[in-house]
Amino acid sequence: MKRAKKIILALMACMIAASGTQAGISADAAAHTHKWAVHSVSKASCTRDGYVRHVCTKCGKHKSASVKKLGHFYVTGKKAATCTASGYIRKYCARCGKTAWKSPTGKLGHDYRARKATASEKKAYGWGTTLVCRRCGHKTGSYADY
Repeated sequence: MKRAKKIILALMACMIAASGTQAGISADAAAHTHKWAVHSVSKASCTRDGYVRHVCTKCGKHKSASVKKLGHFYVTGKKAATCTASGYIRKYCARCGKTAWKSPTGKLGHDYRARKATASEKKAYGWGTTLVCRRCGHKTGSYADY
């Protein structure tokens, strides 16, 4: 009989405590205005949605808001060709770097102009004529006289 009384008293205490509350939250917490603080953030990318999770600093309740994926932001860029290396033109995403297409350009090759070799070039290399590239300054020579 004592055990039955204890159980009834415990049930009555639970019913009194639960009146005016929601799922075990105190009456004060159920009646308050939430004060949301950022809990965690996942940034959206070009291909993936993100989210922002908030938590109420008063009662601990959570809520989430999704952030739509950004999509690619394509721009066109180029690498200039040089005398000895090829270049390219490409369309790529400025956010993540994904290349949509790439079109290579050939190397330019040297654009030589002839000049009379200096005394030191004649002595060092035996050149009579020095060929100098107008774009990059590369020098080569010819044994023929200028």
